[in-house]
Amino acid sequence: MRALATLRCFAFVVLAWALLLSISTPGVAQQPPENDEAADDPIDIDEVFQDEDREPEDEPADPEEPAQPDEDDDEDDDEDDIDALFRDREAGIIEDDEDAPRIDLDELTTDPEPRVRGFVRTRGGVAYGFREWPDDLDDIGRVRGGEGLFDMKAGVSVDYRPTGYQRFFISVESEMDEESLLDEDEPVFSTPEIDELFVDYTLADRYFFRVGKQSATWGQDRLLDSPGDFMENLDKGIGLRLSTPLGPGSITAVTYARDRYHDEGYPKAAEEERINVGPRAFAYAGLFEVSRRRSSFGLSGYYRYEQPLRTGVYGQTALGDVDLTLEVINSWQVHEARRTDEPADLDPRTQLTTNAVWESTGEPRLQLIGEYQFDSEVEDYAGHRVGLGLRLRDLGWTSWRPGLRWYHAFEDNSGQLIPGIEGRIARGVNATIAVPWLYGDPGTFYGQDERDEGLPDDYVFSVLVALSMRISF
Repeated sequence: MRALATLRCFAFVVLAWALLLSISTPGVAQQPPENDEAADDPIDIDEVFQDEDREPEDEPADPEEPAQPDEDDDEDDDEDDIDALFRDREAGIIEDDEDAPRIDLDELTTDPEPRVRGFVRTRGGVAYGFREWPDDLDDIGRVRGGEGLFDMKAGVSVDYRPTGYQRFFISVESEMDEESLLDEDEPVFSTPEIDELFVDYTLADRYFFRVGKQSATWGQDRLLDSPGDFMENLDKGIGLRLSTPLGPGSITAVTYARDRYHDEGYPKAAEEERINVGPRAFAYAGLFEVSRRRSSFGLSGYYRYEQPLRTGVYGQTALGDVDLTLEVINSWQVHEARRTDEPADLDPRTQLTTNAVWESTGEPRLQLIGEYQFDSEVEDYAGHRVGLGLRLRDLGWTSWRPGLRWYHAFEDNSGQLIPGIEGRIARGVNATIAVPWLYGDPGTFYGQDERDEGLPDDYVFSVLVALSMRISF
């Protein structure tokens, strides 16, 4: 019965989004970017209240995807007699204007000289608060404490585009081990690691290939977990990606491999310390997307040996100034059926994410994000979680930007609240003041396990003051 109810719910979701796509208000077509930096991942405290209008300076933009065919071309038909076009072989042919200026696309996408970019980022601060909630006023001295925070990271990238259809990119980064300040005589920096190293190739101006160590982001979450991000482990291996227009939309196919995938797919070969480059050593994913005016629709899938088959569907549309998104991810236990020779389990794990984003157009600018998630794997259908984000900027009389983040899991009444403010105090130097507050017992969904990156460890309540500086070249 649960399987039948799940399938009916899935059918209702698809029909509902089909209706929204058909009635959405006219506007500019928006293809959701494959790697959306504006989408709020688990956050670094320096970026909790960062201005999203700032463009990153250390990462080159992805090459443009093959252009989509214009669906409105048919509306610009010539008003002349259509039959005449077929009576005269030369009729209707538009001759090139030799005097008209020409645009060389290869020249626009070609750079004969490699572009070298780099950055250095440093941050230091102090946090003071409670490592656990005091039982009474006399217990405050036992649970309170403070600590200093400092980290430093540097990176260099090279981007070379010798032709309009070829590109080579590599980025190398090194980061200081914060614990080495306490455990070592001098700071220890990690061995420079390759963050990305890939080659792009475009075939016939239609098929875009990328091979190598790369990163990408799928999924429609803004604040909470990202069950639809099938690319979360792509940067940990070597992958091949193909993107091309398909019908009214575009399709992306990805396959990649990691050492662990090989060991799990071919355990005997791993024991004998030999390589078996077979299909079990790879993960496979695909994404089909269609955009119409201010709406979009997508279907995705992911499979890896001895892992659940994951499928996803999402829809986006705009109602006035509010952007709405709905995504449903199902995980099917097909690998268990292969082991036992029994029919596949038609009662999948379902994870639903929906969010709404509103941003004012006047000054000051206010952005408001609300998100809800449901996870059927939590017992008694109690897997409900919500998130709220608020950001205020362009105040006019000050450069400081206040903001707020709140997460809550109803399954165990745990959560996280982060109010704060960020602003510039000198040229190239930003200051952040935040008051992160975690509630929920240890071992609950949030508790002390799901805290955001950049927050002080082992504190349920603290006041954080930090300065950060970034140099890019």
